Amino acid sequence: PYPTLFPYTTLFRSQIAGQAVTIPTSAYTDAPISAANSAWVTIQAVAVNSSGNPIYISTSGQYTTGLTLSGENDVIVYPRFRLVRDATVLSDLNVPIFCYGETPGAGWHTYYIQMFSNPCYWYYPTASKRSMFVIETKR
Repeated sequence: PYPTLFPYTTLFRSQIAGQAVTIPTSAYTDAPISAANSAWVTIQAVAVNSSGNPIYISTSGQYTTGLTLSGENDVIVYPRFRLVRDATVLSDLNVPIFCYGETPGAGWHTYYIQMFSNPCYWYYPTASKRSMFVIETKR
């Protein structure tokens, strides 16, 4: 009694070329990396060849705190994080988990998640299980 219709996915997938709507790129690293002494350390990076359309960035990761000495007391040291595109700082954060969107110019761009720690006497903060997902939306 009902007419036969093409499945939705068959009808529309055949009309859209690969990477015509989105271009996803990602990176994941399981191993821990330690923060340096008062220097920004890159903990994840993804390069993307942008066509000048909006880019969405999603990151995740785990971190441990560092420990230093202040007088006779141990003091916990929390790392800071930031998102950088090429040499431009896009956002400063307190955790490695965030989402960010922008529309950069066309061409190759590299996005970095970086971690910073103040000097530590006992041990420095670390980051592990860090990922970055970058997707350019074309439509």
